[in-house]
Amino acid sequence: MLLRLMLLPVFALVCVCGIADTQVRVDQNSEENANENFRFESVATPSALDAGNLAKVKVVAGTIDANSAGIAALNDGVVPASQDAPKSNFFFSGRNPGRLLFDFGRPIDLQQINTYSWHPSSRAPQVYRIYTTNSEKIATQTLQNHAGLMEAGWRHVADVDSRKTGNEQATQIAVGIQGSDSAQLGTVRFVLMHVEPTGTNRAFAQTFFSEIDFLDGKSYPPLQRKQNEEAVDVLVIENKYSISFDTTEVPELRTWVRNDLMPICEQWYPKIVAALPSDYFEPPTEFSVTFRQNMRGVAYTAGKDVFCARDWFVKNKHGEGVGAVVHELVHVVQQYRSPRGNRGAPLGERPSWLVEGIADHIRWFQYEPEDRRRHLDLRIVNYDDGYFASATFLNHVIVNHDRDAISRLNNALRFGRFHSGLWKEWFGKTAEELWDDCQNAG
Repeated sequence: MLLRLMLLPVFALVCVCGIADTQVRVDQNSEENANENFRFESVATPSALDAGNLAKVKVVAGTIDANSAGIAALNDGVVPASQDAPKSNFFFSGRNPGRLLFDFGRPIDLQQINTYSWHPSSRAPQVYRIYTTNSEKIATQTLQNHAGLMEAGWRHVADVDSRKTGNEQATQIAVGIQGSDSAQLGTVRFVLMHVEPTGTNRAFAQTFFSEIDFLDGKSYPPLQRKQNEEAVDVLVIENKYSISFDTTEVPELRTWVRNDLMPICEQWYPKIVAALPSDYFEPPTEFSVTFRQNMRGVAYTAGKDVFCARDWFVKNKHGEGVGAVVHELVHVVQQYRSPRGNRGAPLGERPSWLVEGIADHIRWFQYEPEDRRRHLDLRIVNYDDGYFASATFLNHVIVNHDRDAISRLNNALRFGRFHSGLWKEWFGKTAEELWDDCQNAG
């Protein structure tokens, strides 16, 4: 075995100078010379003891392909035994770029980054950009374009494009990134990797990443892997908003989340933002929707994150499931109890029935088709019962008095200016009188 490895030829070696003081090396093996040991001429073989064992890896843009091994393949120290092994590689789905955020938990003196791929065709090349930072605050800014990332404080470390070598026959590729003259890449805690597909006209153009190593001159024992790796799909909307959908505890809902829920959220989160604007207010740009195994009820929003109960959504995924999440997206945008919203008004001036009424109005009177709308006996409910009853009350006000009623009420609630006298001041009648009219109208 040793003799075979020593005599193993390398198809091509290309050294490409990186930006500033960074050096990028690209090593390539042809299909004939590719080997399961990932032996290259200038880039070291993959390590099982590198600082990648410290890293928590998160997809912050793009979607993991369902046929891939998931993010665990990036730093498990195990490489594929053959050139077309999707379940031994990480790769994104579709034709859009993706982004990975590596958090080492503490600063490390990063000396080198090595990335490895193996595929017989269009999934072998590597095309990506690397950024680093030590700041937790900066690390939350992951969605901007290159100029935006630089303005936010990210340090641009390297650009990689193995296609520029002109070697189209390479199937096994290793890229080594290090400082010029063997200088370290810096003391960093976070690494952001922006991954581009290898071609825009190919259906299968997402790189098969077999391993990513982060070297700091020290050794770290491999992590004890969870039996069930995280199942997180990230939706990026208009290159502005990012929603992470976590079905780790409820894998049976992942297909529904991808095929049914995510497309609606992509359409409706921007619509909800547009429906509930305020001067000097920025809605959450990054949040999560997590499905919980042992949770009662339906769903709730805590801060800017949504939590959903497994049992209810399994039963209602083809019925009210998507609409229930749309309701929660409204709460994500409302943010009435944020520090900005708490100025100068007591808690009682943000009645929960009105908060829920606005959320249910956007759900039932704007998102849901009319033939699915609930039927309500107005004689046995009151306008301040919350949810659909309050949504029906608000719809009466909108149709008969002011089409911008929700926008105005939203501003009052958000800035602590709501009081019960606003009904008569804005719409000419008290809430009770407006409800009487609504009941009489049927």
